[in-house]
Amino acid sequence: MIKIAAGLISSLLIILGAMGCTPEVNLPPATATTTSATVTNPPPTTTPVLVFAELAAAGEAYTWQNSLGNWKPATAVIDGVVKTLDSTYFESNTFLTMDQFGRVELNFTWDTEGARISEAVTTRLIGQRLGIFKGGQALLGDDGQPFAPVIQAVITSRGVITGLSVTEAQQLYEQLNAGRPPAATSTTANGP
Repeated sequence: MIKIAAGLISSLLIILGAMGCTPEVNLPPATATTTSATVTNPPPTTTPVLVFAELAAAGEAYTWQNSLGNWKPATAVIDGVVKTLDSTYFESNTFLTMDQFGRVELNFTWDTEGARISEAVTTRLIGQRLGIFKGGQALLGDDGQPFAPVIQAVITSRGVITGLSVTEAQQLYEQLNAGRPPAATSTTANGP
């Protein structure tokens, strides 16, 4: 018997499909045994929905190019390992609010590791742009220009993105909430 939250998986697949992603789920084949055991499968390896980027210095290798310049993944060394800041580190509780002047704000929370990466990246990039890329393409604002907010402060576990139109905020909200890989599944095999 495989225990899976079918509604959750179905919703996730619909969201990913609507964003043009082709999700892949690799589960081991089910087998019957004469004993009862519970196996926890790690989350499938996924490609993040969004990758955050910083401008590359002149002559430095870059991954993406647009009207704002040449971009490379925004990375940090955490415990001796280079990690890229991407949407897999978001908690799935991103939400929209309005400030006292009626401007939309996108509120987000990083998981523990994402907070460490974000702190290192945003400390280094205060006053600079942070590009956001999906599938190798920059996210574009309503004006057709690449969306790349300027880092105004160090961001650790929680942050707010301002300066978005309602349409831009809604699009980014949906992509950030869809950016986490699915949770691990549990498989229980029971004998006859």
